[in-house]
Amino acid sequence: MGTNAVDGLANMKRIADYIADASNGKTWLSFPAFKWVHDKNASGTTYAAGTNGVWYLPSFGEIQHLHCAFNGKPAETWTFPGSDRPGQYYPSWGGNDAAANAAFNDRLTVAGGTALKQGPSNNYLSSSESGFQLISTMLFYNGAIGVAYKGTGFIYTRAIRFF
Repeated sequence: MGTNAVDGLANMKRIADYIADASNGKTWLSFPAFKWVHDKNASGTTYAAGTNGVWYLPSFGEIQHLHCAFNGKPAETWTFPGSDRPGQYYPSWGGNDAAANAAFNDRLTVAGGTALKQGPSNNYLSSSESGFQLISTMLFYNGAIGVAYKGTGFIYTRAIRFF
């Protein structure tokens, strides 16, 4: 289908438009992670660019920026080998800042959100494809990037929104 690596809202719109095309026989049930996020929004949500207050499944770039904020670091991106930073599977600062994680999670929960999981097996799903059968993921423990087969059930899903 082809998704955006940096704009999760555009990916939600792409899925919504695909579902709206009745000729393919797909529904939100065909895309469970997107459905979970879609169900958080008001009926009739269009996922138009620049819309505030709409929940969406973050792109891979947005997951990376969330990981940076979670660790109290400025936003950056890192990629798979063969890109502009070959072999750079982790953020440049590496590791995990437990104190920053706790402070970030405190702010999330005070605002009514759910704390981010931070154990060594907590992969988060992005809305960015990494091929026909794969989706990009991130291990929040250390920022390692990876991929998983679409439909894999052991990956965490996080909804985000502009506000």
